[in-house]
Amino acid sequence: MILRLYISAIFVCFMLFSIPGFGQTNFFGVEELCQNLLTDVEEPIAYSFCGDLNKLFLDQDDSQFSSSKEFLESHFKKSDIESIFCYSHEQQTPWWYDRFSDSPEWASNYQKISRFLNLMLKQVNFKKNLPQNCKDFVYLRSARIAEFELVKKALKGGADIDALDDKGMNGLHHAAEVGDTELFVFLTKKGVDIDARKTDKLAYSVFDQAVLFDRYEIAMFLLDRGVDLSRKEGTAFSGFSHALFSSPKIALGILAKRPEIVEEELAYPVTEDNYCLLGMAVAFQTDYDLVEKLLKEHNIDVNQKNGDGGTALFTAAKWLQYDILTLLLSYGADPTIKNNKGQNILESFREGNLSSLIFADLSADEREKEEAVQKVIALLEKAMQYPDLFRKN
Repeated sequence: MILRLYISAIFVCFMLFSIPGFGQTNFFGVEELCQNLLTDVEEPIAYSFCGDLNKLFLDQDDSQFSSSKEFLESHFKKSDIESIFCYSHEQQTPWWYDRFSDSPEWASNYQKISRFLNLMLKQVNFKKNLPQNCKDFVYLRSARIAEFELVKKALKGGADIDALDDKGMNGLHHAAEVGDTELFVFLTKKGVDIDARKTDKLAYSVFDQAVLFDRYEIAMFLLDRGVDLSRKEGTAFSGFSHALFSSPKIALGILAKRPEIVEEELAYPVTEDNYCLLGMAVAFQTDYDLVEKLLKEHNIDVNQKNGDGGTALFTAAKWLQYDILTLLLSYGADPTIKNNKGQNILESFREGNLSSLIFADLSADEREKEEAVQKVIALLEKAMQYPDLFRKN
């Protein structure tokens, strides 16, 4: 009986170990993946790389990731890590990048995948005869993750300091996005164009990038060096209008250093689907001091119309900005003005207050939201009944 059990156990073990990969230190077939990287960069391998690398990180905790990372790191130290970053012809990114980023697992595994790629960056040997676009990709990727030493290593290894990625972003765009002031200053001293724009339809400038990610120090650094704040022809926003929407602190900095920007901005016609200058200032991240400065020091027309015919009063009501509404009324905002739908401020607000509750993104509970709505309605009703009640003498 014991002999039979012993023989059965041996048979089971034999069957198990005959299964490919069982009992081997092979994380989801990554060893084959590595070999593929070294021998073939044809189209099918691109799909294989995406799939295998996704599987590598899918639903793994940090301890599992660490084990996989160590395996990959030890393998690539003996191999040709540069294969990951090489690409040919007219491509602007490595051969696996677009398919990998389009895969459904990309978003959920982005951080782990990025950690893997960033780890691999450190293994690149620039003493080898690498293609120029490989060097450039490593440089731009290093700037994107604020790896200053890797950026210097890539540039020393022959990367083009003016290289652009597939979106037309240069090293300064990436340094501005991550807020690495030291890297940003370094690249400007090396002559990288501070007025460069992305090549996509948004055409964001380096300054726009700093504003959108609220990088105050970098924005002020650029202003001191005469960065161009004008909007590109065919686009809706300038550096200043981006700041009005996204970063009141930077907008105030622009007004302090370039007060003439207001007149320049007012010269642009308000398009049908856009805000006027004051409308931009009272939407989203509204700052009382910024709005007051525009009204008091720059004589902005408080009744200037947005593209939909509404004024800043309409915008402030939509975002439940009670203090801003009071400020606008004190500077003569007219509550009887009608938008393109023929509605005055109160009619427009009552029609749209449900969307206001959704978009205002208040942290209060539903009762407090409703109280905020009722408070705004009461203010608007009083303003409609007594138009001069809030006006400054």
